[in-house]
Amino acid sequence: MRTIPIGHVVDSAELSRLRIFRDHPDAAPSEPGKRRLIVAGAVALLVILAASAVWAFRSPAIEVRTAVAAIRGGGAGGGGGLTANGYVVARTKASVSSKVPGRLATLEYEEGDFVPEGTIIARLEAADYEAAERRAQAELLAAQAEYHEAQAAL
Repeated sequence: MRTIPIGHVVDSAELSRLRIFRDHPDAAPSEPGKRRLIVAGAVALLVILAASAVWAFRSPAIEVRTAVAAIRGGGAGGGGGLTANGYVVARTKASVSSKVPGRLATLEYEEGDFVPEGTIIARLEAADYEAAERRAQAELLAAQAEYHEAQAAL
């Protein structure tokens, strides 16, 4: 291969001998270059697929409800008030239950009322439990009487 210095004047005989070799190794990408191109394309495809999966399976948007408020009757010296429509939702909910089953005798508070800590909210009917307690006491007395009779017989 012959190189021609810059500024050299080429005559027509030399010009006809010049050729462009399209099969020359410098003209085509090398094998490592092809591999890099394939790997880069595969990585780009994986990134696009991962982004699509994240977008497709994202959690739905949180529903937000808005309320519109308007001031009515406001004027000079007029005692206007604020009227608004909407929902008030508690941040926390407390569930109340008893450890034993029974019927409700009294309920001191209603839903939404403020209840100080340690306050009795409701009372259950105690008639069934009082009867069960009297029955247990009678059975205890009967068992004690049988015990004393057995002691005396021994």
